[in-house]
Amino acid sequence: MKHFIIFACLLGVSVALQADVDYPNSRGFVSKKRISISASPEMVWRGLTKDISHWWDPAHTYTGDAANMLMQTKVGGCLCEVLEKKKKPFEHLRVIVVRKNSELRLRGGLGPLREIGAAGTMNFRLVPYADMTRLDYKYAVSGAGSKELADAVDKVMLGQLDRLKKYLEGN
Repeated sequence: MKHFIIFACLLGVSVALQADVDYPNSRGFVSKKRISISASPEMVWRGLTKDISHWWDPAHTYTGDAANMLMQTKVGGCLCEVLEKKKKPFEHLRVIVVRKNSELRLRGGLGPLREIGAAGTMNFRLVPYADMTRLDYKYAVSGAGSKELADAVDKVMLGQLDRLKKYLEGN
């Protein structure tokens, strides 16, 4: 555990956001995290959806610019990135459930998962408590070769959630 804490600190990742990856079978994985954010569910929802370009890591875009990221918060909408000047978006994930200020569910494969034909369902659940919001994240992925990418995908998503938390808390 000591080496994990040192490694996490070197990466600039909050130890409080430690990953939880399950390997249900040889063809997939489930990445889960639970974080507390010092903001209302309405603020977390807005940050997660409308303000995605403010916290999304530009290193995990095709254009290298998080300003090109957008979230269409309607069933059938997408987590997209505008790749061309004509504003034609590239779809990263498709929105399948929207419960404003409560739950957002998306389907698809991010980055290298798409390249190997793997896909999954990503769920964000917002639970208010005291003067904070608990954000429960889960990404269940299946497809040949996806298990080998589990740790990398989990690390990226851990970083994204840490960036969201810092953005919302003004850090």
